Amino acid sequence: EDHALVAAFPAGASLPEPFRAIGVVAAAGPDGPAVTVDGAAYEGPRTPLGGWDPYADWDGAR
Repeated sequence: EDHALVAAFPAGASLPEPFRAIGVVAAAGPDGPAVTVDGAAYEGPRTPLGGWDPYADWDGAR
């Protein structure tokens, strides 16, 4: 498998190689936090906590 690595750095910080900026973190708006992809709201699946759960369908018996 190939896994990407994402990190958060302070605004204005110089990014170490091989990192590159792909977005920004901002305060939540009046409707709560949101994720955008290419400027559009993310409408994909969500967990009760609002994110992707890689273990959601894993029962440990397999």
